[in-house]
Amino acid sequence: MFPKHTSLIKLTYFAFTLAGLINAKGSIFGFIYMAYQWILINTSCFVTYTELVVGSREIQELVQTLSAAIVSSLDLTKLVLFAIRRKKIRKLLDRLEDIRLTMLNDQENSHFITEAETFGRKYLKTIFYFFISFPFPSFVLHTVIESMSNFKHKKLLVNAWFRWNREKVWAHILTNGLITLITQTIMTISVGFYFMEITYTTYTSVYIKILRLIDDYNEILSGQIYLEAVITPLVPCGFGLSFLRST
Repeated sequence: MFPKHTSLIKLTYFAFTLAGLINAKGSIFGFIYMAYQWILINTSCFVTYTELVVGSREIQELVQTLSAAIVSSLDLTKLVLFAIRRKKIRKLLDRLEDIRLTMLNDQENSHFITEAETFGRKYLKTIFYFFISFPFPSFVLHTVIESMSNFKHKKLLVNAWFRWNREKVWAHILTNGLITLITQTIMTISVGFYFMEITYTTYTSVYIKILRLIDDYNEILSGQIYLEAVITPLVPCGFGLSFLRST
């Protein structure tokens, strides 16, 4: 599922598509999936904030609910931000791609890009599989543990408010299944923005390495170069005339 042998920028677009932030192919399924992501993240905000108002007053429960509400709000903010600034974000990534291609064509500095991309792909792959694969195994494990006690102590994966009756086992499991889908949506949106941040940081770090080379060069030779820059205007016709006279 995770793309291989591709640039970090293309991986970012892959993550954006998975998060429902863009519909690269313009397909009907893509638009339906984007709407699905919007519905679930809004549902997450609604059920968690409602639980804060009408739910348990115990400190531990309140803290857990507040954490879920904040995470949901942050991801909803990301969706809104991306919807507003989609063109600017794409232009930013296109500019990064232009810089990347320019540096790959530079034989002296291309190794900076290839090394950074190799590390970046491994890092992004780890993040991808950890976050994307987390919700469903968690749901299965939680269900198995509750089934061992015949569902005597039913507990939701995330503190949230749902209007329907969850006394029956099947209703409780379906509710946790819905929470798992919501969690999956939150994870994919977070991964999309993590990918963009890591991609941007990785490519800018390449320039930092080059700037360090310039700093080292300046540290070694800048004194001599500066001295020549100061003295040269004082010599008639510069050092060229002095050199001719000496010969």
